[in-house]
Amino acid sequence: MQTEEEEGISEVVPSGVSVAKDMHGVVLRFGKMKKEGFFLLLFSLVWNTMISAFLYVMASGKPYTLNGVEKTGLDEAALLFTVPFVVVGAAVLFGAVFLLFGTAKLALRPGRGELFRGVWGMGRRQGFRLAKGARISLEDGTGGKVLVSVEQPSGRPFVFGMTTVDREAGKYLAAVLRQWRE
Repeated sequence: MQTEEEEGISEVVPSGVSVAKDMHGVVLRFGKMKKEGFFLLLFSLVWNTMISAFLYVMASGKPYTLNGVEKTGLDEAALLFTVPFVVVGAAVLFGAVFLLFGTAKLALRPGRGELFRGVWGMGRRQGFRLAKGARISLEDGTGGKVLVSVEQPSGRPFVFGMTTVDREAGKYLAAVLRQWRE
């Protein structure tokens, strides 16, 4: 379901959205901490502690038993075996940090915009045009997610959304985008 509403910008900024002006335009930040991030952080701490303990025992030179064979020191096969577990631990830790501290930043200039999603400057940047008369609408996504669609000169829309954007924040975002069309 798409809605196209030519409303003015609300005087009240929705919760989870902050607005700042810079020399060239306006910057909107939106995002909230998610409770799933705490679970992932706890899980990654337990996971990485177990993997670290295993690697410490392997690297310490103390004898240990692996598949019924007593070994001492670093074994290349065992070290290669632990690589996927270390990668999973790092990925879960990054996911927890993203859920806890990740934000989206929408920088608007006359006729163009840039969306950044990430943590502390590390993330993905996407640029898009805000052509005069471009259609800006809200779409209902899956799981209560609100998507903002901006028509591009190529005919293909630029669609973005985050799970932290509710209907009111989406309306506010669409109204601000309409104001910055060329």
